[in-house]
Amino acid sequence: FDRAEGLTALGGHLNRMPMDPKMGKMLVYGAMLGCLDPVLTVAAALAHGRPVFLSSPPDKQAEVAAARATLLEPGVAARSDHVALVAAYNAWARARDKGGRQAAADLCQQLQLSESSLEAVQAGRAEYAGALADLGFLPRSVVSELGSSGGKGRYASSGQAQPTTAWLTSPFNKHA
Repeated sequence: FDRAEGLTALGGHLNRMPMDPKMGKMLVYGAMLGCLDPVLTVAAALAHGRPVFLSSPPDKQAEVAAARATLLEPGVAARSDHVALVAAYNAWARARDKGGRQAAADLCQQLQLSESSLEAVQAGRAEYAGALADLGFLPRSVVSELGSSGGKGRYASSGQAQPTTAWLTSPFNKHA
């Protein structure tokens, strides 16, 4: 509220968003600050509420830990569960885009990721991107791109599924 107890400009936007105001604020700021892609992933995962990372079977813990180590290096370096979540989602989306549903399922099996949670994150990203487009924060034409993509352009051009940390310093949101 402002001094006259009316809604601020941000409050007016949040009032029109079909979600918790804290989640809406995170999305609006992500769009405004040019870091919408990872913010969509984190917001959708938080709203879904189920874990993306599954417990490893005792006989495969070392194998899964080694596979996750390379993928989650940016999250470990930043000491951030959210960065690790974004890296996992981006790897899953990249595998799905390059090799189809089976490649994504294979990645989930190798890294012990919940495929149903990642699919829910993807759906949540699309829903939140649509809400932002409805408010004019991004063009309607990019909603499907942001809903389905997983950080395209954040990987090394070698084609290997090794994330770089460049996206931590240079935002992906070209629509900001």
